[in-house]
Amino acid sequence: MQGCALCIFELEKRHSVLSQKELFTVLRVLNFIRIMMQAFQQHEHLSWQIYNGILNVHISVCVTLDNPIQALEYLLWASVSLELSIPLMTAKYLPWIVTLYCAVCHCYYDNQAAVQAEEFARRALGKINELAKLEEQSEVPATRETQRAYKEASIKLGAMIFKRAVYEARRRPKHAFRIKTRSTLKDIPNAPWPRTTTERMLMGLFDSSAGQFLGILEALWDSTRHPLQTRMPDEPELQEVILELLSAGISILSG
Repeated sequence: MQGCALCIFELEKRHSVLSQKELFTVLRVLNFIRIMMQAFQQHEHLSWQIYNGILNVHISVCVTLDNPIQALEYLLWASVSLELSIPLMTAKYLPWIVTLYCAVCHCYYDNQAAVQAEEFARRALGKINELAKLEEQSEVPATRETQRAYKEASIKLGAMIFKRAVYEARRRPKHAFRIKTRSTLKDIPNAPWPRTTTERMLMGLFDSSAGQFLGILEALWDSTRHPLQTRMPDEPELQEVILELLSAGISILSG
């Protein structure tokens, strides 16, 4: 039945733009997969079917659903299903778990729900930390691949947190006294890190330049502001944050 549902989806996704009828078919397939996975939750030995179902949901949503609200509903549900499956919540599936968590965060951001995105990212990071502690308590020694998977998971979720936190940390109440802000990259001194508030936040969240650069990319690629595609925001504090992000990114690339 899951194979038939996937075949129907493959037939529909050939169209670059879905009609209302085709979209309705995709949603019916997603709901059908959701019903099947709810039945599989009762049987741990069928966890591989839950994995396949979650994979199909993620692909279907990312390829066919342009509406972030619709996409969020299914991605959130897939995340909960994953967490309820004990055999799947292991280091072996960590890259996929984090991919799903980040997809939920991106949906929140696209839906202009940045607060919920950061909250979900912090919750997801807590889940990953809990999983790491359970692995430490087991008698199985951690491999280099496992350690790398946990580090990558922390970096990716840290970037989802940084994406909002870097802007919100600089916002001031409208009645607050405003100090003179930087207006160009030349206003940022050519000195060792950390030179700015943004760089101090980067160093607090990430212990590698690769992680810091990912955080910068996420913060600059904001679907609600588009700072790299359109003009700068009106708020002077946000303008300064963007300049600091650009300066930090240039420093990492040139260093």
